Amino acid sequence: MKFEIETYRGQLIEYDDSYDKFVCDISIEDKSRTAKRLSLSDIRKEIDQFIKVNVDFHPFKVLSVDTWDKDDFKIICVSAISTDGKFVTYTEGDESYKSYSGKKDIKNWMAYDGEAVSKKSELKKVKDAAVTSYNKSLKAITSTLKPIDLSKYDNVINPD
Repeated sequence: MKFEIETYRGQLIEYDDSYDKFVCDISIEDKSRTAKRLSLSDIRKEIDQFIKVNVDFHPFKVLSVDTWDKDDFKIICVSAISTDGKFVTYTEGDESYKSYSGKKDIKNWMAYDGEAVSKKSELKKVKDAAVTSYNKSLKAITSTLKPIDLSKYDNVINPD
């Protein structure tokens, strides 16, 4: 008789008391296999290994909406899937720092849109030009300012 134990990574693990083993019919996409192991941890390792070997993963890019500023996004590159089921990611332009993204992070992901990225880049150039213009104008205004003469208050001001 079989008893349902748990669902691990979408695969149903059962205990078969006639064999005194844990049994799982692993199926990923169009590939399947039946595994029987003595311990639950061994059957989980078997599932992990089967998924790792049979999942055909291709790296991809997504746009991640900023959690603090909902009107901004950044480009996230997804490079792999770790054994615990999280995506291995890095921000475009910073390949040296890898992070892991789970279900909590994925809810902010949007499909990659090259047109949106190019529009954001153009807006950033306009913003940078405006900030540069503002800083130059402010510097010019500041250079025209004249120091104030407070000599009539010398006897009132504390010298420290």
